[in-house]
Amino acid sequence: MQVRLTDRFVDSAKPKAGDSRTDYWDTAKGSRLGLRVSERSKVWLVMYRRNADGKKRRYKLGTYPALSLEGARKAALAIIARVEVGDDPAADRDAIKAESTFAELAADYLKRYAKANRRSWPEDERRLNTSILPALGATRASQVSEADVIRLHDAVTQRGAPIEANRQVALIRRIYSWAMERRMLSVNPAEKLAWNKERVRERVLSVDEIAQLWHRLDTATAAPATKLALKLLLLTGQRAGEIAGSEIGEIDLAARTWRIPKEKTKNGKAHTVPLSEFACDLFSQAIDGRKSGPVFAARKGEGSMTRRALSRAIARNLDGLQLEHFTPHDLRRTVASQMAAAGIDRLVIGKVLNHASTDRDSVTGLVYDQHTYEPEKRRALEKWAERLADIVDSPASESGKVVVLR
Repeated sequence: MQVRLTDRFVDSAKPKAGDSRTDYWDTAKGSRLGLRVSERSKVWLVMYRRNADGKKRRYKLGTYPALSLEGARKAALAIIARVEVGDDPAADRDAIKAESTFAELAADYLKRYAKANRRSWPEDERRLNTSILPALGATRASQVSEADVIRLHDAVTQRGAPIEANRQVALIRRIYSWAMERRMLSVNPAEKLAWNKERVRERVLSVDEIAQLWHRLDTATAAPATKLALKLLLLTGQRAGEIAGSEIGEIDLAARTWRIPKEKTKNGKAHTVPLSEFACDLFSQAIDGRKSGPVFAARKGEGSMTRRALSRAIARNLDGLQLEHFTPHDLRRTVASQMAAAGIDRLVIGKVLNHASTDRDSVTGLVYDQHTYEPEKRRALEKWAERLADIVDSPASESGKVVVLR
């Protein structure tokens, strides 16, 4: 229906009698603006002919009164300007509607890439479900902007988790990089953003703190399996995720070895951890006669305990342990520091910890040195086990006292 669109008409417009909706098209010279009126809404439209074939197209501009008549006229002119240079705004809109949402893209990333290539994919999934998807999930993947990512980063930072905020941005960037490699998208909104500064952690537990942790773990509010896992982390120096995710089939108590398959190691290389009698005793307690399955079962659901379970146990019990904040990785660093103080060669320490950098320093290390270092690793871990036994069986050292390791 042709009418002269005015503020007064728009405000009082209703559908024609007997119609569920009526389109009113402006009669002003050169105007292609329309107003679709129903009993429940008033929607601004602009009509144009597509350059490619002359087909009429309608494009929704917005709703009244959120978008005024004056605003609708300006928006319509902007659309017509795009048409004049060959664009088809309605087709662009339809393409966006057909795109995956960020939630769908993230699910695709987890299924097709993360679960096949990243041992830490459950952590990716947790981050997505906790903060990222509630903020971005419903948005079309191509429409997520740098501003959207910055808002999310700021919100997580302001709730007191600056490092977690960084990790979430890194995950978003990884998802978009994966999508761009497959030509699914062309822009990464998290590519060049300022992150919160991170300091390299240097926390190492003192001898007194080691003894205090060991004994107070016994009365901590945590499952027995969690306490054993933390003690084994301190005894073996392995990564928290490797301890928590260990399987009974990897442990050979008779041979006193723990063989971690390459799928579970950070550097992708199988790693053998020689076990002291002390470590065998703790593993034996954890296994408790079972023949298969995880050494440390999850408290809820199936599968193994997670690395985060160890972090949470520490965080919940810091007051009871009466220790300054520390993480599972700080225990691993403590083992390395204690071994170094005991005079163990740094190369051997690196082999015990399965550091990839141990072999990166030279072509010799990468190609020619195929020695397993198992005898050296066993001597190092035996020495540390003896020292740890002395620490936990002796009265706590005086504060600040330097203890020379044997």
